[in-house]
Amino acid sequence: MHGALLIVLLSPMGMQESDEAQQYRRDYAQYEEILAVEDPAERATAFLDFGDQGYDDRLLGGVAAGIQGALEALSGTDALYPLADRWDAQTGELTGAAMALQSAASGGDNENIVKYGEIVYAANPVVDIAKAMAASYSALGNEAKFEEYANVAIDEQGLAENFDFAYNMFQRAEGG
Repeated sequence: MHGALLIVLLSPMGMQESDEAQQYRRDYAQYEEILAVEDPAERATAFLDFGDQGYDDRLLGGVAAGIQGALEALSGTDALYPLADRWDAQTGELTGAAMALQSAASGGDNENIVKYGEIVYAANPVVDIAKAMAASYSALGNEAKFEEYANVAIDEQGLAENFDFAYNMFQRAEGG
């Protein structure tokens, strides 16, 4: 009986479970080290590097929350945008683009509003995004894009809700 137990303990499956457990402990230790990084740009970069190297799937939620928290701390800074782009490239999702759009909108950064607005709007055509993009395209002097998104807002919410856009288009058509 002891011989059978010894064979089971020494079998490759028993060793594989041990290797997996050891790998999880190493990944978790690295995850905790990254969490302790104080600078949010460095922490986000470290989490993204961690994602590139691969880690135990049980840490997926924690890593995603860590990246999101670091990016939220970078809101309103230019450091947010390349890290948000990298996160989206890594995950195939638009969480980073949505955060970047929100940051750009809160800071009145018209160039990044239209950059990230186009990305988010293509996946989720929400009228509030169209309105933000219309205003930003207007500020940037892109008449065609302004009218495109202003018309979306007018079509979706009506003229009364978007009178400023309609009046602006009317003035431009009249040459004023």
